[in-house]
Amino acid sequence: MAEIHLVSPHSIGSAVLDVVFVHGLGGDKLNTWQASTAAESFWPAWLAEDLPNVAVYSLGYEASPSAWLGKAMPLGDRATNVLAVLEAEKLGERPLIFVCHSLGGLVVKQLLRTAETLGQESWRRFASATKSVIFLATPHAGARLANFVGLLGRILRATVAVEDLQANDAHLRELSQWFSNNAQRLKIDARVFFETQDTAGVRVVDETSANPGISGVVPIPVDADHYSICKPRDRNALVYKSIRQLISGYATTAPTQLATAQSTPGPLPGTGRPLRYFVSYRRRAEVDAKLAAFLVEGLRAAGCEVFIDVDMPVGVNWSMEIDRRIAWADYLVVLLSEDSASSEMVQAEVRRAHLASKGQQRSRILPVRVAYSGGLGYELDSYIGKLQYVLWQCEGDNERTVAKLLRAHVADPSGERPQPLPGPDEPTSKPVGRPEPKADMRLLREALDMPGSPLSDDNGFYIQRQSDRLVERFRGGKTRTIVIKGAHQTGKSSLLLRYLAKSLAAGTKVAFIDLMAFGSVRRLGFADFAGQFALALMKEFGIRNVVPPVFGHSLDLTAFVEDEVLPRVEGPLVLAIDDADRVIGSAWQEDFYSALRGWDANRSHPFKKKTWGRLGLALAIATDPKMLIESGYTSPFNVTPPINLGPFPRDALDDFNACYGNMLGAAQLDRLYVLLRGHPFLTPLAFYRLVFDETTFDQMVTVAARDVGPFGDHLKSMFDRLCIAGLIDAMRGVVFTGKLPGKDRRLFYRLEAAGLVIEQDGHVVASNEIYERFFKEAQ
Repeated sequence: MAEIHLVSPHSIGSAVLDVVFVHGLGGDKLNTWQASTAAESFWPAWLAEDLPNVAVYSLGYEASPSAWLGKAMPLGDRATNVLAVLEAEKLGERPLIFVCHSLGGLVVKQLLRTAETLGQESWRRFASATKSVIFLATPHAGARLANFVGLLGRILRATVAVEDLQANDAHLRELSQWFSNNAQRLKIDARVFFETQDTAGVRVVDETSANPGISGVVPIPVDADHYSICKPRDRNALVYKSIRQLISGYATTAPTQLATAQSTPGPLPGTGRPLRYFVSYRRRAEVDAKLAAFLVEGLRAAGCEVFIDVDMPVGVNWSMEIDRRIAWADYLVVLLSEDSASSEMVQAEVRRAHLASKGQQRSRILPVRVAYSGGLGYELDSYIGKLQYVLWQCEGDNERTVAKLLRAHVADPSGERPQPLPGPDEPTSKPVGRPEPKADMRLLREALDMPGSPLSDDNGFYIQRQSDRLVERFRGGKTRTIVIKGAHQTGKSSLLLRYLAKSLAAGTKVAFIDLMAFGSVRRLGFADFAGQFALALMKEFGIRNVVPPVFGHSLDLTAFVEDEVLPRVEGPLVLAIDDADRVIGSAWQEDFYSALRGWDANRSHPFKKKTWGRLGLALAIATDPKMLIESGYTSPFNVTPPINLGPFPRDALDDFNACYGNMLGAAQLDRLYVLLRGHPFLTPLAFYRLVFDETTFDQMVTVAARDVGPFGDHLKSMFDRLCIAGLIDAMRGVVFTGKLPGKDRRLFYRLEAAGLVIEQDGHVVASNEIYERFFKEAQ
């Protein structure tokens, strides 16, 4: 019978991913994966050490030749038995990866087929949880498939009748066909390695046999025989490095799982204290606020500790308090309604909890959909778009929702699972005309997935500026570097999206990398950042089965792009980097920026332009280039004049007004311009609020600078950002005195990048009236 061995008991409580090793014929759960008799050569333990947030298991099962060589190959029975063992171990509740040697790959394929087709509900989750299957010398197709067991029988000194092998032929071929037809549908990433050396004079699995027949999957040759291929001698071996890199990538992006069980929770395991919850919601949304109050009451009645913003004392620095409470909480419960999905404060709280979860395994995020099945905004979806959630439809779901939140830290034996959120590539669905803080770059992903589909963020409410006309000139042809510079929420991502649309229309291949998705970039070392960057670049250009090295210097990254990336992609290319200034403050910022400058220079280098001349760069930044890198000759941001994004001019408000049916008169438009000074995000938001909040213009102006007003969510978000960045005193100095502390020019650049200040008549002033009013009163 099968049994499972936990290699990494230290990680089981904090793991985000499970990896199961499955040996082949004549193997076992330990010796198959050891290059010697020394325990230190057991390489599943290396993975457990190198990837502490991954739970590693090794499966053992009866695999002697006598058990498998005969008319009734017990593959189906073995798969059913293994499924039962995995279920008893509570596997399948997190993302799952199998590493299989030889016949073990056939066992896993049969396991997946049984889970998918047998009809037992509790087993189906294994098919959906499996993210990747790594095959080491497993036969999939070709003439050798029917002889596979016989070949191993010869090597293992076992005998078998020809009739018996032929009885297995049809089943093995049918299983291979099922997997090749269904792997992509099940979103299983198959990775394949095959031997290049004979074993006892026999090549058991050659390249043809190793090929699973799945589009885009290329078998990788390994300088080993059928048995040594699964026994890497050290951490530098190709098999180990490749598999570690793959698993590390999945562990980085694995979603936190929201599981449920059946009782009021006890203390948090290992702490002896009650569970702690932080409830995030949109206070202005009446239904959200009412549900939040009920959840707080229910969680506290169950003995849990709960924080909600209404508990904050008057006069407390709410930004610091929210920071402290997110670090304090075990879970952040976020209520997602049509209103809150676009709330900047909700986004900020989720962003903080996301970073806390990555760094400390704390403040896991538990989404609750509040009578809302629409999409999420770009940033919010990047954090929680793959998490499971609780669906609340009406007050009748109140108790059920509390119960599910109480059980979030234990498994669900009933098999009931919350429904998955829309995938990260599904564009958001919002009311027409609703402004978004950041352009939805998933529109680009959709266009790349479906060549020929239109790519545009136009919705009838997009008002062009001079910068749009500058981008209009770049219609493909000559490769170049462009720099798009604009303060926070001035439309950089939207303009970048439009530029990439022009590039795609001209037949240029596009790679888009948003550094926001990297999390807290400055906390990474250069090797980790460059490794993630290289993986993202290869994914964007569709390059697979290439393992990046460890990058010690920017020259290593340049060499990798030159040798491994550019030769694999044909035609003109554009690499677009959004939020390219997020690396400011890292110890290696000059290394990265000088690499980009070098890529630009290589386009005209007499010996390099043949390779690099096809690559254009598009960089979006908020910060003045003088702040980004001290050595001007190594900066990629001064090789061309930047396309500067500023506020809307006064006449643009006439265009907005026309989009909304000329709802405001000329005097009101003049007042709105004075209030907002053409702020690219707040201006369209003002028109939207006038329509959908059913407020009058005078009412909006009166409360515009209050945290309960139509822009309150934005204003609190800006206050929060300044507190985190340590800039709140500098901003107060501006609004009260018109001066910066110590006349520090860098403080001006940082506040300018946030869109909060401008220079006027030799003084630094708030960029609009509502910022000046708000920061004079904010505590």
